[in-house]
Amino acid sequence: MAYLSIDALVIPKWIGTQQQQNNNYVPNTATTLSSNSSSLSKATSSTTNSSDSISSSNSKEYNNKEYFNNNNIYSFNTPLSERKTISFEEMSSISDLSVDNFKLIPIQKLREKFEQWLLLTYGDFKGRNLIQKLLFLDEFYDPKALRTRKLLNNEEIFNSLERFLNLLFQSESERIFKLISSKHLITDFPYLYLFEQLLSQQIINIPIILKKHEALNNLLKNKSQLLQSLNEQFIITLPIIEEETLNNYTTDFTTTNTDNSHNNDNNNNYHNNNYCDIQLIVNMFTTILSYHFSIFQQFNIKFINSWINKELENCPNYLIENCKLRIYKFNKYYQNKNEKLKDKDFNCRFIIDKDFELTSFLTEFYTTTTSSNTSGKSGENGGNGDGWRLSKKFDLKTLQQSNFLTVWKSKLNCTTIDNMKSVKIVNVLNCSLENIVKVVTTNSFAEKAVDSTESCSLQEFKPIQTNNSLQKYATAIHTCLFNFGPLFRKRSVENVTTLKCNFIGNELYSVSNLYKTCCHVLKVNNDEPLKIISYGVRTYIKIDKQKTLFIDVSLTNLKGMLNKIMPLLLTSGSNKFVSANREIMEKAIEEKRKEGFPKPNDEKDYLWMILKNYYETYCKHVDNDLFK
Repeated sequence: MAYLSIDALVIPKWIGTQQQQNNNYVPNTATTLSSNSSSLSKATSSTTNSSDSISSSNSKEYNNKEYFNNNNIYSFNTPLSERKTISFEEMSSISDLSVDNFKLIPIQKLREKFEQWLLLTYGDFKGRNLIQKLLFLDEFYDPKALRTRKLLNNEEIFNSLERFLNLLFQSESERIFKLISSKHLITDFPYLYLFEQLLSQQIINIPIILKKHEALNNLLKNKSQLLQSLNEQFIITLPIIEEETLNNYTTDFTTTNTDNSHNNDNNNNYHNNNYCDIQLIVNMFTTILSYHFSIFQQFNIKFINSWINKELENCPNYLIENCKLRIYKFNKYYQNKNEKLKDKDFNCRFIIDKDFELTSFLTEFYTTTTSSNTSGKSGENGGNGDGWRLSKKFDLKTLQQSNFLTVWKSKLNCTTIDNMKSVKIVNVLNCSLENIVKVVTTNSFAEKAVDSTESCSLQEFKPIQTNNSLQKYATAIHTCLFNFGPLFRKRSVENVTTLKCNFIGNELYSVSNLYKTCCHVLKVNNDEPLKIISYGVRTYIKIDKQKTLFIDVSLTNLKGMLNKIMPLLLTSGSNKFVSANREIMEKAIEEKRKEGFPKPNDEKDYLWMILKNYYETYCKHVDNDLFK
């Protein structure tokens, strides 16, 4: 059994960058890794060298090609064989991340397969957009620590951004060189320095990611302006981040230790915008790429099983250890009876840290699992069925047409209650996270958020009591009556619900709405609606300024015949099931858009009251206009 996530795809180009800069070394990682690399990987390798070559320890004027060769900086046309390289072994000696050169070969193979699949599945435009996100993570993601890499000063940031831009514009290097030469620049980072001018050049093909990702564009523009504002003869460094601070990446003050990766990269004590804006992009890219990587594994189960059996043991130790950690979590929530939800957990009217830890695990995409199978056989889509599996309805054609919307199922049960059905729906919403929050925290949305709802109400708001361990989260009671048609008896549910928000710096990054049944009873009178048992979370994650990833995870027992046929309904009618709820969400967004996205009522909209109470209690240090 193995759990693969984004750390199995990232090839860190930033290892030892300070030493490379001081010695005019040029990393040549991708070419060293595999002689059979794809054309895209070869282009990446070539331009990585070009990018690094632009950085030197002294600022020089770039006005002719001879200058590059004469000063060991290399022109865009310098053959790779003539460039001095630094091995990963050398880089490891000056980096916290230890990487053996040969241990990256399996990662390169997996990544090439993934990149090919992206292009074939989503087409050139969407596929390359995702591949270019991976290039950014190569510069700024630490696959060992599973978070944004340490960035000690502006020079490190500029170096990585310069390499990244050089990769993106590698097909336009000659035209850009002419532009650089004409400007007589005195800077170590010409691509970054001229970034806004590059975007305005009609003769230059703009990379797809720069056309589509607003937050990344803003980051590059801000860094370009910062670079221009600094003295060209030296770099002003940022404050050094203490190790203790780096290990405390959360704005969630309600827990001392959280497993939520959406929290792990939030920094309480270090709100320097030079770091947080990069951290935000890294989180956005790791979230969306982890999602697509989990889909890739579903459609390439034989390749993944083969890779795990033959290649995983040859990978860097950090990847193996990360897989072990995920297996530990899997066993903790699915195999350990002491950790499973019990009847008493569905009969309490409060929510505790343990609930958020569990829903965080269920939300993560690495819970899609594959298992070693020496017989060579595997279950349809989901391998041997020990994790989240795509609904059979979602073949490649459906996936291509669904705009990244998917339905997942799991036969595993993290409760002691029999016949709980696990479903995860993932959708991309074309709306900012801030405006979505204004929609989903209103009473009017809560009353119609789920198809087949006949009536719904929210009541019994309880604010946070910081001195009460059972009231660390504000709560309300959400009751609903469902009508699934004349063939089925009506159902009712009574849930306790809460919300929490996470920030990166001052920017809202994610919001989670957790709920669970609070009045579980075994029997009801024949004339009463059947009591549904439910447990789940609706998580909204920012993946761009105007795009939000929506993950809806639910564990439900609908009781009776309806619960027995629920898997069949999800398999044969998943498109209809999902479309109905998707239309409800999109209709609610459009209605609020016409109204200018007004803020919910501070005294009547209970979910908004809960979220604002959380912000005012635990996030006082955050300056965010949404909650003012």
